[in-house]
Amino acid sequence: MEEPEVLSQRSSVGSLAVLANGRLASGDDDGRIKLWPIAGPEDQAVLPHGGQVLSLAVLPDGQLASGGTDGQIKVWPRDGVGEPVVLRHGSSVLSLAVLPDGRLASGGEDGQVKVWPRDGLASL
Repeated sequence: MEEPEVLSQRSSVGSLAVLANGRLASGDDDGRIKLWPIAGPEDQAVLPHGGQVLSLAVLPDGQLASGGTDGQIKVWPRDGVGEPVVLRHGSSVLSLAVLPDGRLASGGEDGQVKVWPRDGLASL
């Protein structure tokens, strides 16, 4: 069996997602999201979520959503430049999923599942 390629970092990885352009995104316990280059670990981009990142999801239009212990869901612009749209779940966001119709769903520590309208997310 072939050995895997290892992308190293200093913090624990809570979630992974593959972006439309093929880059790998990792959500970390240090509150950052790293966007790894397709070719390896050099020149990675970093998005500052804030609280520990527990879940990532990629919307149909290529936007990345992150959820974490701060109770926030951040929907990042496709190019990663600029401010994200912030949704407030109300408790730690343990999981994110994208429904077939493109809406984002979040599951929280509070036992609630919330399905967010697409309005406002597609404008980035």
